[in-house]
Amino acid sequence: MDDTPGGPPRRRLLALVAGTAGLSGCAGLFTADADRRRDEERPGDRSTPLSGTPNRPYEADRGPTLDDPGGLVVRNLASGSRYLTVVVTGDEQDVYVESRRVPAGERFAVLDLIGDPGEYGVVVETADGRRASYDWTVTTDLPDLWVDLTPAISFHRPFRCLRDCGSLAAVTTPPPATFPTAVSPAGRRDRTPALWLDNDADESRSVRLRIADGDETLFAAEYDLPPDARAVVPVSGRRRAYRVELATEAGESSEEWVPRLRRTLYGVVGGSPAFRCGLTPHDLVIDNETTDSRTVSVAVTAGGVGVFDRSVTLSPGEARRLPSAVDPRGTLSFEVTTDDGPRERYDWRFCAPRGPISITVGERGIDVTVTPSGG
Repeated sequence: MDDTPGGPPRRRLLALVAGTAGLSGCAGLFTADADRRRDEERPGDRSTPLSGTPNRPYEADRGPTLDDPGGLVVRNLASGSRYLTVVVTGDEQDVYVESRRVPAGERFAVLDLIGDPGEYGVVVETADGRRASYDWTVTTDLPDLWVDLTPAISFHRPFRCLRDCGSLAAVTTPPPATFPTAVSPAGRRDRTPALWLDNDADESRSVRLRIADGDETLFAAEYDLPPDARAVVPVSGRRRAYRVELATEAGESSEEWVPRLRRTLYGVVGGSPAFRCGLTPHDLVIDNETTDSRTVSVAVTAGGVGVFDRSVTLSPGEARRLPSAVDPRGTLSFEVTTDDGPRERYDWRFCAPRGPISITVGERGIDVTVTPSGG
């Protein structure tokens, strides 16, 4: 009996992950049989906690427990659904095992998973062969772990503080009352605009943040971000645009952010501070709507950095989709040329919405558009 939808029988999966002290060198969590059947997921299949449940966080009985238990959130930011297995280990035993499909743009969460501070191991493997492990240090200030699928796998330790931030930050300008007080990482329909500030370096980074509307400072703080920390700063969606400024010892950066176009803005301070419009590359669709064959050359820059340069030849009426073609590391600019016309340039002033970008060549010219799909 296969009681893991789209995966191997439960007893076989547990055999694969048992004894996780040697997990990093063991065989993959998926088999060829699991990969063939992963599309057969039954609705309602949930997690399999081996020690503790969301109602009873795992505790190792080794000292003080957390007032707010640590949680795990997995977000699928890719354009297709992903079937995966997550394994959490602690004290040389399996704490938690989860196997499920996560649709594109969705997430799942176990918010009360770990009750004790300490060191835990996390392994994530997807059915398409991607695999990553992480040493999760659970502390009072950083109890949670977020896993992003972009489709690469990355790990972040999030926290939200707008006033009292303890050792992680000093707030110099508290936010106005119109700013929301929380972001729900587990809520599928959470539409709260937020800045997500990541330290992707191997050591702590000090960073100054300012969020403004014109000359008015709405929020300002000085952060001391440990490695992999993610500061989440929710803002009000009622304002049209914000100016976001970052400063570190390595330099400064600023961005005009329109939340109605791109709900999440990413700041990165591992090296020189920089902004990203998103983590997941855009698909690119090139469409020839003319009655003749066309060779279309497309060059794209994001934040002034070249991210795409390619020519395609299309038959009359042909459209070609290039998956994960354009990295949204900044605002986008396009140069498009056809074999019978001049070079045309398109500069987008703000971050584009998440979704596929279409370049349409017609009898009257060229259009560049994006179809929003959230985020």
